[in-house]
Amino acid sequence: MLPAAAFLLAYWHWAGIQLADLGDRSTISRRYVPILGTIATLFMVVYVTALGAVGDHFQLTRRIGIVGYFTGTYLCQLLVTYRFWHIGEPNILARTMVGVCTAVLVAGFVTLAWDAISPDYDDVEDAFEWSIALTLQCWFLLSHWALRPPAPIH
Repeated sequence: MLPAAAFLLAYWHWAGIQLADLGDRSTISRRYVPILGTIATLFMVVYVTALGAVGDHFQLTRRIGIVGYFTGTYLCQLLVTYRFWHIGEPNILARTMVGVCTAVLVAGFVTLAWDAISPDYDDVEDAFEWSIALTLQCWFLLSHWALRPPAPIH
């Protein structure tokens, strides 16, 4: 997973550059997306390096790493989606990216509520977490298509 973290770090820097190349003139794209992406990636590295280690300390380290990774990644996705939406006329990719971000947010609230009211939450916790993780990964495919440069005219 450490090579995936390196790829993720490069992706957030690429996303900031691509937004600027597509016409985004805000500092969010060039500055904050790469910074927040770097922080999210560092949390992923913390999580990965604590995998397989035994003990309460490592359990806490893994929890901090995964929560920081998911939170930072989601915030980066929101920033990129927001800036992409405002570059031009919102197209189907922009609308779908907003839908994916909304689905992650709703799933997050549902899992928090279910955990608060249900004594059997542990039975479905992994299903919620994996669904949210898969949805976050789908956003990366959408953003790749959305942020790629236009094809040259021949």
